[in-house]
Amino acid sequence: MGKTLRRYVFREVLSLLMLGLVLTTFVLATVQMIELVDLVFAKGVAATRVLTVFGYMIPSYLELTLPMALLLSIVTAFARLARDSEVLAMRAAGLSLAQLARPLILVAALGTFASFALAAWTSPWANRKLESAVSDMARTRITAALTPGVFSPWIEDIVVYVGQIDRRSGDVQQVMLADERDPRVPRTIFATSGRLTTDDEARTARFRLNDGTILANYPNPRSYDRTDFEVFDLNVSVGTEHVEAHSSFMEEPRRMSWQTLIEAGREVTDATKLQEREIEIQRRLAVPFACMLLPWIGVPLAVQQSRSVRSRGMVIGLVVILSYYFLITAGVTLVRQHVVPTPVGLWMPDVALAITGWLAFRRAGGEQSRRPRKAKAVR
Repeated sequence: MGKTLRRYVFREVLSLLMLGLVLTTFVLATVQMIELVDLVFAKGVAATRVLTVFGYMIPSYLELTLPMALLLSIVTAFARLARDSEVLAMRAAGLSLAQLARPLILVAALGTFASFALAAWTSPWANRKLESAVSDMARTRITAALTPGVFSPWIEDIVVYVGQIDRRSGDVQQVMLADERDPRVPRTIFATSGRLTTDDEARTARFRLNDGTILANYPNPRSYDRTDFEVFDLNVSVGTEHVEAHSSFMEEPRRMSWQTLIEAGREVTDATKLQEREIEIQRRLAVPFACMLLPWIGVPLAVQQSRSVRSRGMVIGLVVILSYYFLITAGVTLVRQHVVPTPVGLWMPDVALAITGWLAFRRAGGEQSRRPRKAKAVR
């Protein structure tokens, strides 16, 4: 195959890959986008903060959508070439199906590199930033966690009900609060009004309540204590909670960079943590490698002789990639249940993908090599 033809096929697939990446990421992020828009318009969170949070979510979505978009772009591009008889012309020029797929090796290699970079460095970095951004957003706009007329989990085992809330000033009306931070003496607080404020430097939230009652429940002996108040300040430290959550968050393998994940695996002795790190290492290798196998599935789906089969190629391709993700999830479950070793559980989906591609390529190659029989002349 000449350079001109290789570049033509390469550009055709690459342009569709960019479009497919945008569309598939948008579809997956739609639900989360709706929730974030609700934070802006219904709960008064600054749009810049919400956009920052959404930006940190994008790398995690790209981990899933990149292989999906790659396969769909290959199927779409070659289906268009087949529909316009360009594949037929290439075949008539003496090009085999394997030669038609060779320009895609570079596209697949770029997809593999990008997928590994996302999994190894970009996504863990974005996840850490996301956790920090969400914590900052919760501290600076603590009222976003409250919904009028709904019992809303707040901070540190505190559930709050408010009848009305002014999100700009933090003023609330008709407050009922269940404080279970001390399980030995849970408290229920009722107040006619109150105000929410935050101290970013001290990382504290203050709930000043007016004209209310505190009911304390003592289990042993069974008794209640009632205290009426005019003004009561409920101070909650989000600093300690943030540090503890951040520490636990950082220990999760999916939040670790590639270097940190490798180094941490050498130091940890806990069997469960070692297994989770091994699962994450194998996942970050197996999923990007799957991109190298996708051309050998996408091309056969797209160049079928029957138009009805070609029209179903995109649907079949989507089913293939979703099945691959299902097998990855199933493999992780089997590894955690100690049914199969970690490499087997995480790499078997790639083996299944390779076998599927080989069978599809062989079948499509056989169909392409068949010649229609000439009709006998009628005298």
